[in-house]
This record gives sequence, structure tokens and C-alpha cells, in this order.
Amino acid sequence: MAEPAPDTTLVEAIKLVGGIAGLVTAAFVIWDRWVRGRPLAWVTAKKLVVGASSSYEYIRLQNPGPVGVFIKRVRAYPPIYGIAKDHSAGAITRAVVKFDVNVLLGPSDTHDLVIVPLRDPSKVPKDEPSRWVCFLIYWRKTSSSWLPQVPVPVMTSTHDIQRIAAAAP
Repeated sequence: MAEPAPDTTLVEAIKLVGGIAGLVTAAFVIWDRWVRGRPLAWVTAKKLVVGASSSYEYIRLQNPGPVGVFIKRVRAYPPIYGIAKDHSAGAITRAVVKFDVNVLLGPSDTHDLVIVPLRDPSKVPKDEPSRWVCFLIYWRKTSSSWLPQVPVPVMTSTHDIQRIAAAAP
């Protein structure tokens, strides 16, 4: 069996190194475009009046990236909650009829979106089982608003939202 020529081995090694460099570059580009700069989102609550027994639930959005982020809309699945930009009557009405929430977050900014129950809480039985809820936050980077982004999911349950509201400072 004949040994391959030394030039052939060198060419194969260069091809291998080039292929690995190409895969690393592709992985970085995918990470840069799809993951870096994603807004962070979680459920939180706070009392608007100190000492009050009721609290308000929110989805807190934070932009950890170096460029602005535009929040296009937020949806709850199943649709038992609406999302309002603030506590104004107009924002609450738009949340009930499911208008889009538009929020612009600069670098390191945060914003609280109000979670609005779409059913009367007094008519919900106390022993109702907990339901899973997924909030999907649709967003774009302001530096490349044409590039679609994967929505940010916030998975929780109705029971967890109530427990977070009860524990609000």
C-alpha cells in the first residue's frame, strides 16, 4: 500500500482547519444575531400604595444589550390575560381588546407591563385548579429591525402569579 504524498496530507489538514473555522464562525454569527441582546422577561408584582392589601402583577422587561430593543407585542396563551403598557384607562382598554403593546427599551432600560386579568377575579372560584400560562414577547433590535427574532417566552401558572402578587413588598 502506497503512502500518500506529503503535499496531500498538508492539503487535507488545511481543509480540516478551514472547515472547523467555518463552523465556529457560523456558530458565532447565529449566536450574535439570535441570542445576544435578547430582552430578559419575568413575572413580578408590587403594591402601588404602601400598606395596601392588593398588588399589581407585571411582566418586567429588561434590555441587557448594547442597542435598543423594540417590543412589538405581548400575547398570553391561553388568552386569560391581557397586557397593558401602563395603568392608564386607555392602556387597560387596549389590553382587553388585545391591541399591540409597543415599548422602546434603550440599553440597560427596564419597563413593567401590567398583567390584566380578562375575567372578573371575584367570579373565579377559590379552588379553581392552576393553569399554565405562556407569555410570548415579540421584539426586534432597533439596529436591525428587519431581522426577525425568536419571541421571548415566559412560562408560569396562574397560581404562581397569585403567589408572586401575595408576596409583593
